[in-house]
Amino acid sequence: MDITLAEQKDNFARIDVTVEKSDYAEDYKKRLNNISANASMRGFRKGHVPKGLILKMYGDSIHVDAVSEAVTSKLMDFIREKELKTIGQPIMPKELNQGDKLLQDEMTITFHLALIPTLSNDILSSEDTLTYYQPTVDDAEVTKQMEQLQRANSKFVDGDHIVPNAFVSGALAELDGDSPREGGIQLDRTTIYVDFMTDEEEKAKFENAPKDSIVIFNPYKAFGGQKSELKALFHLDDMTDEEVEKYKESEFSYEIKEISYSQRAELNQEFFDMVFGPDKVHTEEEAREELKSKMEQNIKANADYKFTEDLISLITKEKTDKVDLAEDTIKEWYKGSEMAKDQSDEEIDSNLKELMKGLKLDIIINHFTDKYSLEVTEEDLKNFTRSYVINQLAQIGLSSPTEDMIEGQVQRALSNDNFRYNTQQNMLRQMVAQKIHEDNVITVETKEVTADELQKIIMDSGEEAESKEKPAE
Repeated sequence: MDITLAEQKDNFARIDVTVEKSDYAEDYKKRLNNISANASMRGFRKGHVPKGLILKMYGDSIHVDAVSEAVTSKLMDFIREKELKTIGQPIMPKELNQGDKLLQDEMTITFHLALIPTLSNDILSSEDTLTYYQPTVDDAEVTKQMEQLQRANSKFVDGDHIVPNAFVSGALAELDGDSPREGGIQLDRTTIYVDFMTDEEEKAKFENAPKDSIVIFNPYKAFGGQKSELKALFHLDDMTDEEVEKYKESEFSYEIKEISYSQRAELNQEFFDMVFGPDKVHTEEEAREELKSKMEQNIKANADYKFTEDLISLITKEKTDKVDLAEDTIKEWYKGSEMAKDQSDEEIDSNLKELMKGLKLDIIINHFTDKYSLEVTEEDLKNFTRSYVINQLAQIGLSSPTEDMIEGQVQRALSNDNFRYNTQQNMLRQMVAQKIHEDNVITVETKEVTADELQKIIMDSGEEAESKEKPAE
């Protein structure tokens, strides 16, 4: 078999493969014998169908399969040997009408290949400008975050008088004058959440009320006639609107038996161990320093993310046109791929535009990846995923997960091929952006912002991008 690189450009190659009968004859014979040995046909025992009949029925397909196998194997070896960086798979152009050639004893088959073009080193330059939003953390922000952590780790404690946000449990009795109404509502235990009261006059009756005291109030007025609140208070799940109205003018006594409220965590060792890990922080000063460091790391990650997204946007909008692809060859490959199997011509055209845009972006990113010899190792991937998992767990209230829990979540995430691939690509993009920033490849203007300002900038840019993607109505 003779393989020749008949033509090569920066983004395209043509390979001619000359095949002789001896290149595929043995494989052809094996395929024919295998089909003959297993063929079943009415009137013949299995494996005894005449070969002439087998050839008549399957000869052409056996021939094509044997030739295709021989050519594909040699072709891929040749591409690796020549170190051709291809986009998609080699194709036989339809206009060459080579399908019939595969049935000849000897033939020359032509393949077209789309290649990844070489990019110039000045595809990005000092004329390109981006802003790096340098986040700052001040003492007020540290204090605010510390208080949020204290509230998040609050505990319910018993109280001796009612305070804001307290839960109160006690005995409720419907009154007739100064005495319990005969046949009226009487409960030994029901709960009141005073902050849910909408009437300030009734609410004031409970303010600072001590345990074991009795409050006389109008529940209907206190809760603004809200049926859901009165049903819960009276323990009457099937109350109708008419029944609710019966209590519009009713007075009730409420004997306060228990008071509990949420008390935010104190700045003690128990709190420090829960938030920062066992025995890592011992004083409030150390806790503030550790928290500030974590906040700076988190918002620096946000700043790096924003810079990476802006760089990708710059490349997509202004640089992809500089990547010259063999688009006709790529289109031909795409149309024959599994991706386009059930797509209409309109869908193919639309998807091809996105494909070309994505290919050009990836080629530029890979150009800098190769230039800086960047690589995402398995260890890098695990560490990134570990941080991602810890952050996700913290968002659902698990600030100190066990190692087994973290490791299990990491393994589960990395077993997902889509997560693994997307994470690797995002990490490479961030590594490229960092090197471009460090090496002053482009002009970077630094602007100091607070964490809240940075978050707003990120959210606003996300909303702007989303609005641009929506089709016009």
